[in-house]
Order: sequence, then C-alpha cells, then structure tokens
Amino acid sequence: MTSPPYPGGYKKDVPPRLLAQSTIPDAERLIADRAASEKRRAENKARHSTIIARRRQRVEDIRSGKFLPTLPPAIQAPLDALRAERLAIARNEAVDLHLAVLGRTMRTRSADAKATAADSALSEVLAQLDEEDEEVEPSASDSDYEDQDDDIDQAGDDVGHASAEEKTTPERIPEVETENREDSHDEIPSWRT
Repeated sequence: MTSPPYPGGYKKDVPPRLLAQSTIPDAERLIADRAASEKRRAENKARHSTIIARRRQRVEDIRSGKFLPTLPPAIQAPLDALRAERLAIARNEAVDLHLAVLGRTMRTRSADAKATAADSALSEVLAQLDEEDEEVEPSASDSDYEDQDDDIDQAGDDVGHASAEEKTTPERIPEVETENREDSHDEIPSWRT
C-alpha cells in the first residue's frame, strides 16, 4: 500500500486546503479563476440589463408612434383625432367596467336616495338595522348581580342587605375578601414535608 500524497497517515489529519489541492488537480487555477468568473458574471449582468433597457425603450417608441412615417398635414390631423378618440373610448370602457365591478358595494347619490325614500322597503330595513345598532347590548349590565340585590330587597333582610351594601363596589359588584399572602412563600406546604 502506498502512502498518500499529502502529509499525515489519515484523511482527517490533512488540512482541508491541502486535501482540496490533492483531490482537485487544478485547484490553484480554479481559485485564481474565481475572481475572473465573478468579473465575467458582473459584465454579463450589465450587458443583459442594457439589452432589456433598449428593448423597453423600443417598445415605448413603437407605442408612441415614433417610427410612423410623417404624413401630409391634411391626412395626419384626422388620424391624430381618430387615435385620440379611440384612446378616450378605451379609457371610458375601462372606467365603466371598473364601476360595474364595484357597483354592488359603491355608494352613489341615487342609491342613497332610494335608501332614504320614506316608502321603500330598503329604508325600513336600514332603519331597523340602525335601531338594532343603537340598542344596549344584553351583556352591558350584570343581570345576575342585579337579581341578587332584588332578591335581598324582597326578602326584607335588613342586616344582610346592609352588609351587602357595605361590601360592594360602585359598580354594585360584591367584593371578595382575600387573605394577605405576602408571607405565604416562607411556609413549607404540608405535602412537601
């Protein structure tokens, strides 16, 4: 068995650069060519972007009519008017299409007039929705606590009622007494002993 061409008896003893040089015959050339290839890549990218820019400019020139032959003024004026008219028609059709798409959700004066007409069914529905929006939500008040206070008043228990009044917050929610547990962390729970 022959010894490997790099120092050390095992692959793991070899520095990675020496290992790469021993396995790749032209490692120095590849390392030197890396900078040149990056430069070439940048040049190719710049050339590609200039080609794209020239093509876009040409498309814009064609659309603007730069390459059209110049016609006598007697013919050119009607053609310009026709082109402007076609552009206006196309623009109006695009706006009409956009409004048709948004028509169901867009508010207009005529839709508002129909909605506010006194005898229309739509105005009745909208009025009913407004009334429902203005109603107080059932969850806005705590009916359970109000019922408890009413039961206490009806029972006629003055002592219980007085103590309940003393221990309620301004919102008429009973206060719950809690113990002071500042020193509770010093005590060892019984289940841990």
